[in-house]
Amino acid sequence: MLDYVFSTDVTTVATHQTDALPVLSLSVSPSVLTPEEIVDLDFSPDLLIASSFDLSITSHEIFHQACEYGYVDHIDQMCDWNESGTDYTCVYQSYTSLEVYQYVCSNFLAPTPGLSGAAVLSWRVGFVLGWLSALALTDLPLANNGLEVLTALVHCPHGHTVR
Repeated sequence: MLDYVFSTDVTTVATHQTDALPVLSLSVSPSVLTPEEIVDLDFSPDLLIASSFDLSITSHEIFHQACEYGYVDHIDQMCDWNESGTDYTCVYQSYTSLEVYQYVCSNFLAPTPGLSGAAVLSWRVGFVLGWLSALALTDLPLANNGLEVLTALVHCPHGHTVR
């Protein structure tokens, strides 16, 4: 039996050799970013959580713009004007698994006026991926659960794909 363990600054990954197949277990350190620190982070493609969507989706010119819009949408949900209306107040926005599931589904299925063809799917996937990536800054496990839902929606059987 072989055991391998390696670490990065964010995650620790351990593989264990079993009789039949290797099993991968993943443990993630909690985020140390505050809402104020997150708000100060400008969007960058480097902030996107790892995903495996088809190049036909991710290479479309609208995909990265949609990722940024989704990221900013999440940040905007964390902030509100103070009572005097002179400054933003930022608070951690906590989500349940059900709320993330509903957000992913409703935004993936939302109408996309002005878009057609491949742009529709690229926009929807990019927007939700950007939102989940901002969520990952405070709750990576929950964001990864949302990514699983998004991936399932994108890979639904041919003929049932939302266009």
